[in-house]
Amino acid sequence: MIILPGMENYTKTFMSLDYAPLTVTAQLARNAQVNAYEPPPYLDGLLAWAVLQVATAGQGVPQNTPEPYWIPLPLRCLWLSPDELPLWAASVFMPQTDIIADVHYLHKRNPLGEFSTSARWNTKAGRWMERRRPIPTAGCELWQARCIGNAEWIERLLVQNIGFLGKARGVGFGEIVDWQVRPAQFDSPLVYDDKLIHAIPVEYPNAPRITTAPRRVGWTPPLWKRSLFADGWPVGTPVRACDWFADCL
Repeated sequence: MIILPGMENYTKTFMSLDYAPLTVTAQLARNAQVNAYEPPPYLDGLLAWAVLQVATAGQGVPQNTPEPYWIPLPLRCLWLSPDELPLWAASVFMPQTDIIADVHYLHKRNPLGEFSTSARWNTKAGRWMERRRPIPTAGCELWQARCIGNAEWIERLLVQNIGFLGKARGVGFGEIVDWQVRPAQFDSPLVYDDKLIHAIPVEYPNAPRITTAPRRVGWTPPLWKRSLFADGWPVGTPVRACDWFADCL
């Protein structure tokens, strides 16, 4: 575990905070779309990026290595793995209104080179071939996540550092116009409507009853980092509320 300078101060600060069940709502700009290729964005993933930007003055990590970096968050830590990787009490962002599904196309086009003295590029095949990439999108104004954390710090980090939800923000996807952090009541920040709303590893001792086979999943920030993947269950996995043997006998 790599600990960057300054992270210990944030660890001490966050450990002294009071935590409570919260909902975190992102209000998107009118007609904004969220990239639907990937699972919905994770709240702990956004907060981890925000803490890293603040702690390093925007410099980020010095190098991308397979070894993890310790990034404290203003969230309750539900469990530390044997490798000291944290499972945070937070969920993905879930749509709060009806979703309008659509497909946007990103085009890669090359100039014709009409005034160039070199040979014209072949735009039909090879390196200079023009491409059209479809991106499925989800249109929804309000996206909400659950967590057990500190409202003041969560709102501060999100408002000051996170202006877009999801990927492809460079082409305008997921623009956020407002953040709202409110007290809430719920049974679990990891389960909603009998489905997982945060990926969990099989080693998590308090995992709910799941009967499907595990697979490799990202479960701790940064959730895209392959070296941190472990056998577990992804978002959307059904959770059984009753005993399997009792159901089948």
